[in-house]
Amino acid sequence: VPVLKKKTVKTAVALSGAPEGFADRYLDITPEKIEIAGPADVVDSMDELTVATLDVARIAESTELTFALVPGENILDVNGVGSVSVEVDYSKVKNGTFTISDIRLEGVESLGRYEASVETKSLENVTVYAASSLFGSLKDSNLYAVATLDATMAGAGQKIVTARVYSTKGDLVWAVGEYAVLVNITQK
Repeated sequence: VPVLKKKTVKTAVALSGAPEGFADRYLDITPEKIEIAGPADVVDSMDELTVATLDVARIAESTELTFALVPGENILDVNGVGSVSVEVDYSKVKNGTFTISDIRLEGVESLGRYEASVETKSLENVTVYAASSLFGSLKDSNLYAVATLDATMAGAGQKIVTARVYSTKGDLVWAVGEYAVLVNITQK
């Protein structure tokens, strides 16, 4: 009969589109820790258990989300917690709409013998969120969008590419919504 090793690990969520420091300022995960059991080699390699992925571009207001706790193959939720609650607190956040004219491309080198240029002149009505302390100083000129290209886009023609929004004013700025730009790809 195999003996399982027990360990207390932190619960966590993976974030997409979130600025640095977002989790510490705007998320509260309950329970913060859980006890797991499993084969020693697996349990020893775990410091946290990621229960879900949150895309902050889809979260427009304070909310509470519940996720089933699925520890993984051969891992047991010792106390039968079963679910994890994630509270997103935007009480210290402001938002507004901006126009972004600075649109940048990343990954152009991955296109090989092709080059790329942005056809979209600006992104209008971009909903931007920021820490309340920073929001008042935020202007259109502080924001830029980045469209990331990859090798699968190689080939002449126009492509619609998802763009992420960033700020030159600080880390705690993010966009809510989906934004895309038209990119023209031509042979060098």
